[in-house]
Amino acid sequence: MDNKKKGIGIFIAAIMVIAGEGRKKEMEGRSISTWRPATRLGVGVIFVIILVLAGATTSAVAQPTTFFGEDTGLGEDTRLTSHPNADAARDAFLAQLNNPGTEDFESFADGATAPLAANFGPAGTATLQGTGYVNEVPTGTNGYGRYPISGDKYWDSSSSFYIEFSEPQVAFGFYGVDVGDFSGQLTLTYEDGTAETITIPHTVNSPGGTVIYYGFIDLEKPFTKVTFGNTEAGTDVFGFDDFTIGTREQVGPQAVPTLTPIGLIALIGLLSVVAAISIRTNIRKRR
Repeated sequence: MDNKKKGIGIFIAAIMVIAGEGRKKEMEGRSISTWRPATRLGVGVIFVIILVLAGATTSAVAQPTTFFGEDTGLGEDTRLTSHPNADAARDAFLAQLNNPGTEDFESFADGATAPLAANFGPAGTATLQGTGYVNEVPTGTNGYGRYPISGDKYWDSSSSFYIEFSEPQVAFGFYGVDVGDFSGQLTLTYEDGTAETITIPHTVNSPGGTVIYYGFIDLEKPFTKVTFGNTEAGTDVFGFDDFTIGTREQVGPQAVPTLTPIGLIALIGLLSVVAAISIRTNIRKRR
């Protein structure tokens, strides 16, 4: 059971205890007829709890939380010396994780092709399969707008490829270089029984050498496989670097569920009902 379910369970238990104590005090020395108002209040408590659950089950990460940044390139032969927008997206993504694993391709030989075995540390291992190869470009670009972000190597691919993980993951992020300059649209599909496809919001027909960063966290749908798609396979070639993954255990406390507006309104109503029970009990005590 995750923290969200535990928190909701504790919340329900606490409220039911409060409501039960209120009804108990109402019944002490009273007739059935004087207990009925408390019964109605108890029903009100239960109704409001249902509303709270309806609102509270939507957390900050109930839908995938995404991170994206893009820095426009300067052409096929020019490597960007900085990419602040992409880096900001990466930093925001990494800030949600504790000790995530990153693959930067530096341990692989220049020209290495799939399958590639990657070690992501505490997040587990993975196997990269599909079209592409490791390309070493120490300076400048490869002549076509692609280059590494960290170190001297990156993954170069003109078609689809996928990564299978040894452990279920909930977070995935990466840099893309020279993505979409020849009309290609990058997609990402993650799956584990069911599949979810994301269209990466990069600029299509952007200048060569453009750098993007994309990351997402989906606590509701852990996955064991991600597939990169290219709508212009064979024509538009993409570069990738610094794949980062994270398991549920590596997601930080920033992902604690939060109340939606309807949940907040319901909670206020719940507190009002509990206060009414308490006031009613106190008044009868004074009589």
